[in-house]
Amino acid sequence: MMTTQFKVFQGKHVDLNYLLSLQLLAKNFQIKNNRSKYYLIGSNQSRLYGRGMDFAQVREYQTGDDMRHIDWRVTARTGKPHTKLYQAEKQRMIYIIVDLNASLFFGSENTFKASMAKQIACLYAFAAQQNHDVIRGYAISGNKLIINDQQTPQAALRFANLLANFKQPQAEISARFVKLTDHLVHQKLTAAKLIVISDFQHFDEVTQKRLAQIRLTNEVELVFVYDKLETQAPSPNRYIISNGTEEIAFNTYSQNFCEDFAKRFADKQANLITYCRYNKISWQEISTAQTINDYIKSLKKFLI
Repeated sequence: MMTTQFKVFQGKHVDLNYLLSLQLLAKNFQIKNNRSKYYLIGSNQSRLYGRGMDFAQVREYQTGDDMRHIDWRVTARTGKPHTKLYQAEKQRMIYIIVDLNASLFFGSENTFKASMAKQIACLYAFAAQQNHDVIRGYAISGNKLIINDQQTPQAALRFANLLANFKQPQAEISARFVKLTDHLVHQKLTAAKLIVISDFQHFDEVTQKRLAQIRLTNEVELVFVYDKLETQAPSPNRYIISNGTEEIAFNTYSQNFCEDFAKRFADKQANLITYCRYNKISWQEISTAQTINDYIKSLKKFLI
């Protein structure tokens, strides 16, 4: 698989020009449908038989079939009337939810987790739009919920612009995530794909139940964004970290502290993976030390 090599973005906030450049990377990919037993996506064929673009199969004539679709060659050969069936095109709904809470505005290498999340979201949005799928984008931060659901040819571009301009997280922790998933449950979605990009710091039990419920009739994919500094404590020293208003000091000379630090991340990651496996939810992950190309390489079973 050939991919365009992109320069690693370095800086706190990814800019719009960089996000728009991901259109080139998305051109060679489609978001793979893992429920092809039931339907296919966008410009591909669905299993909803009707009068569409591509021939599907021939079967014996049934009462009510359109006489214009009689296959006269097969009819003559078998002595029984046969009808041509066609595969109709079907657009798929792609829901992209980006977590932009305060915990994602952190990074020790290259960029913030939020900037990486924005890159992943735009990659999916551009791939979906190029495949003629319908995109609905959501960005969540504290009490703020930003929605991009204008179904226009520029939907992905609008979503990229929205994400690029969002640079100030809301400090409050709210139930927006729960409310959004609750809303999607009540929408009774079918055959859609829901992509959630987050560090899952606030992935509460209610949200987990809602996503599992949505998964019963749709595809759900979680993309876990993390920073290397979250996986293990830094080299032995005394450190002070700040969110701009508050400071926390910690000491990495303590072996117990370092072991507990690493264990918390490993346990969280293991619990998320177990949750995904149990509910048949797709799982991907990327760190701020990686590039967008690294992510694409890991997507071989999701992007083709």
